[in-house]
Amino acid sequence: MLLDITISQELQFLFYLAPISIGVQLSIYFFLQYYKLRDKNLYLNRILLSYGMLSLLIIVGTFFINNARLFQTDPLIKTLFSKMGWSFAIASPIAFLIFIANKNFTQILNVKISRTLMVLNLFPILGNFFLSNDSIIFRVSLAFMVMSILYIFYLQFNLIKKTVGSIKMRFSRFLIGEITAIIALVFAVQVGLGILPPGINELFYFIGIAVLSTGFIILFASAYNFPPLYEFNYRENLIKLFIVNRINNACLYFCDFESALKNHDYFINKGSIQNTKDVLFSGGIAGIETIMSILTDTTEEEVNQINQENSVILLERGVHPTFITYVLLVKKDLKSFNHLLKTIRIQFETFFKDILVSLDSLKEDQDKLFRSFDVLIANILR
Repeated sequence: MLLDITISQELQFLFYLAPISIGVQLSIYFFLQYYKLRDKNLYLNRILLSYGMLSLLIIVGTFFINNARLFQTDPLIKTLFSKMGWSFAIASPIAFLIFIANKNFTQILNVKISRTLMVLNLFPILGNFFLSNDSIIFRVSLAFMVMSILYIFYLQFNLIKKTVGSIKMRFSRFLIGEITAIIALVFAVQVGLGILPPGINELFYFIGIAVLSTGFIILFASAYNFPPLYEFNYRENLIKLFIVNRINNACLYFCDFESALKNHDYFINKGSIQNTKDVLFSGGIAGIETIMSILTDTTEEEVNQINQENSVILLERGVHPTFITYVLLVKKDLKSFNHLLKTIRIQFETFFKDILVSLDSLKEDQDKLFRSFDVLIANILR
């Protein structure tokens, strides 16, 4: 039996295809970005899974709600689809918190409070299935969902406060996009409850869809090419970077992170490597590796970390070519520094691929030759 679908229903469904398409692609993109940045040392990037699940449950929930409102005529199926839709929407705060409610995120959240809110948020989901929408108990239980949403906003304000540069800007945009999308839910509630007169009800529907699409577009633009999320205090623990040619112990590139973070014109006014006493440090790298290998009886495995009294030296061996060593001097060893040093290696080897192959035969001033890497280092610090 064919459904008697009106032009208004068709238009509402077609208009709703826009946020469905954007929302599904947004969720998939968040998951792909996490997969691309997947690394045991980059645990903070699990926040991308939270955003992905939040977007997915909202879009799936509103899909069931609109399907029930527009196309279902059987009372039982209509009620079932409606309850499923609202359950997905109500569960979205749980989906956001479940990936980050652990000790790795204690700088922005309280684990006990987060897990408690996740449990309390189950009550409105159960109430949605087993109680009527007019039930006082169900309506009171919705307060737990509101508390969870407010807590998620609080967490994101903390994220914005803890981060800097481009990451801070992206999280600010995420928050704007989420607030915009949640405003759309206000319109959805009015339409779903059917308390508005014909004409006004449809107007609220189209406005809500437009607002929801706008929120998703803001989120999509903010998530595009999302950079790795390191520990919140990683910048304060960076000291210096050396890129060394182990064949002749020459320092190909040097950066004083402490000076760069304090002085915005550091990369413009940075002096020659040959004029800094830090070049003496790079000349001792090969010796340090040899001595440490002998002391630790690891002659076949090169040293990758040297702990000092007030600092840590992290070493990354070159791949193409193999005679380059990347040395990161930091105040303390954070989990994400290994990923950071690896990223520096990959970018340096990619950027100077042709030059490094014929490094021995180059007669140009190598100090000036590799100064162009300042642009990429400055971008990492942003």
